[in-house]
Amino acid sequence: MGESLVATGSITQRIIPRMDFYGMEYSFSFQNIRRGTSRDVGTRFGQALSLSYRHSPWGNYDNGSIIGLQSRLYVPGAGRYHSISLSNDFQSKQWGQALETDGDYYRHYRFSNLVGYPRGYSSLENDQLYLFRATYRMPLWNPDFSLGKIMYVKRLRMNLFYDQAYAQYSRLRMDADIKQTFSSSPASYGAELHADTHFLRFVIPFSVGARVGYRTADQSMFGEFVLQTGLSGFLVN
Repeated sequence: MGESLVATGSITQRIIPRMDFYGMEYSFSFQNIRRGTSRDVGTRFGQALSLSYRHSPWGNYDNGSIIGLQSRLYVPGAGRYHSISLSNDFQSKQWGQALETDGDYYRHYRFSNLVGYPRGYSSLENDQLYLFRATYRMPLWNPDFSLGKIMYVKRLRMNLFYDQAYAQYSRLRMDADIKQTFSSSPASYGAELHADTHFLRFVIPFSVGARVGYRTADQSMFGEFVLQTGLSGFLVN
């Protein structure tokens, strides 16, 4: 859509056609996870694989499609209760219908990502995205500290991480219908400190912590607050 100026006191009207499209998703997943002990800070042995595909087969707008593959490998660390996880994720998007213009380029409908970003990044333009993640988890202290009925702190642990992504994306110029391709390879590394806790005697654990790291894209430090929970931590640990 182009931009135009409207004089003060004047009225302009623009009719936008009704958007009507429906998305479908198909997925397949496999995992082989060995159950750990209560002192393990993470899964020490296992493999997981997930394949997903999304597209919009019906409606008056084409939203394109996306296919993604995610894999996880878990192996023991150097210490008794240490754990290492290695992730290799990939996704590929196909453009949908042209939506509007952005400077000298067309913008198209696209599905949201199936693959995450390196830690410390909030956005990363991509048509094809590969992400490698390595995380080393180690226990620091098991305080078994209780603050009455409010909170129970089971363990303090540290994570060391390294993330590397490779993104490629294209843009179509309006003036000559020429597709231009760009690429980027952002990375991040750092450490996380987590406290595994139970709030209000709730059986499912919560992980409360902080993340500090370094982004290679803009060569700057970053810090983040981390709050995690899930049935996997309850079942495995």
